Amino acid sequence: MVIASIQAAIDGIHKALNHSRSGRFDSLLKQGIDDCDELLGLSVVELEDARWNVNAADVDDLLPVMTADLRDALGAAITFEQTCAESINTAAAASEADAASTAEFLCLLGNASISTRNTLAIISSFTEPMDGFYTLPMHSVEDAEQTKLLPKGKLFMEDKRMAGSNGAGGDAGNWLPPEINKAPDVVVAKDGSGDFRTISDALKRAVAGGDIRGGRFVIYVKKGVYNETVHVTAEMTRVTIYGDGPENTILTGTRSVAGGSTLYSSATFAVTGNAFMARGIRFENRGGAATAAAVALRVESDLSVFHNCHIESYHTPLYAHAHRQFYLDCVVSGSADLIYGDALAALQNSLLRVKHAPKGLAAVLTASTRVDRHQSTAISLHNCTILGKGPALLGRPAGGSARAVVVKSQVGKVVAPVGWEAVEAGAVGGAGTEVYFGEFENRGEGACVKGRVRWSGYHEMSEWDARKFAAGEFIQGMWWLTATGVPFDAALF
Repeated sequence: MVIASIQAAIDGIHKALNHSRSGRFDSLLKQGIDDCDELLGLSVVELEDARWNVNAADVDDLLPVMTADLRDALGAAITFEQTCAESINTAAAASEADAASTAEFLCLLGNASISTRNTLAIISSFTEPMDGFYTLPMHSVEDAEQTKLLPKGKLFMEDKRMAGSNGAGGDAGNWLPPEINKAPDVVVAKDGSGDFRTISDALKRAVAGGDIRGGRFVIYVKKGVYNETVHVTAEMTRVTIYGDGPENTILTGTRSVAGGSTLYSSATFAVTGNAFMARGIRFENRGGAATAAAVALRVESDLSVFHNCHIESYHTPLYAHAHRQFYLDCVVSGSADLIYGDALAALQNSLLRVKHAPKGLAAVLTASTRVDRHQSTAISLHNCTILGKGPALLGRPAGGSARAVVVKSQVGKVVAPVGWEAVEAGAVGGAGTEVYFGEFENRGEGACVKGRVRWSGYHEMSEWDARKFAAGEFIQGMWWLTATGVPFDAALF
């Protein structure tokens, strides 16, 4: 039954893609179609990964960590399909294309998405203890290596096995395994003193190297302001990019929704290739305004890590799009939807800085786009600091099953007493809305929960509930973060 459901989703996506390639669409709608070509291709990959995993094991005997992989893959497929629909709707609003053809495409896509969501529901019915979270039985990388995971799940384990020397270290720092702690494979320098002048050109070398290079492909980006749009594509796995610090190595762009881009395509820096790592870089977008999103960093890389990075734009600086992501010692700055998306996004020891609230409105820190209650996705702020110019809200539900939590964090007076956007059940995403906003043991002038919204979606969490959102369990950090060498708190305390 599971395999048949997955196949139905794949077949449905191919029907939608075939229609999009033969439909009558004008130039305004083409951006949305281009997004869908990429997004639906990614969705098929996730579904095929899920099929491989189900074929490799009896559903009744799925290991907890394998189940986490399955739910991550299927949840990402749902997200990619949803984003495709959003891109088409955004582009169609300004387009004069054949409305019937657009509607038919969305209908085909909707049918495929139903099959994807049905598959996730089936898997969840077998494996969903504790409200969709999993207590992993492993406590070390060695334990993880003994389980048979999806191929992408082995990426960091391979890094660990290939680490055979102490290396030169250098500016890459000690946060990386020894194999990575070496002289970079290539150097990017705007002044011509490196191997390349642009990051995009350096990434082409990463693809050319293929599996022959072994281990990670490490790019060092020297001090400078790099005005370019960069995409770490799906083929570019295990890429590390590090700079001379977020005040010195700056990637900037100006794409925005107001300028004709979709939200998805507006990103200055986009990461799709799995097991990506970045350190000491500023990602920024200088386009956009109060009502026009302009993404600085978009991430759909599974098992990705960002350490000591600054992410800045006015509207939607961080698009945590899909998959498991970890942010440590980062700064996210903006005034609207600072963190947006449907990833399993865990931020620790990071600063969320509100520049200033849009006129007459409250700034919003998190906007979870989760649409299905079986998805394991959420935005988790753990031991973070929230400062700036208010008023601000901790979150709003951008999807019918939005989920965001703030745990053991310093909440400044920038946060309004109400805390969260108050939405009645059924108001977002139609009937069946299941929003979850939670707080646990926060501190600071804005942390008092007495004035918080009082509706079914808001929760003053118990320790039992809160610990599910710590990195060790929420993003299965005990399985893969340990192998990266990045320091992290696996538990709440």
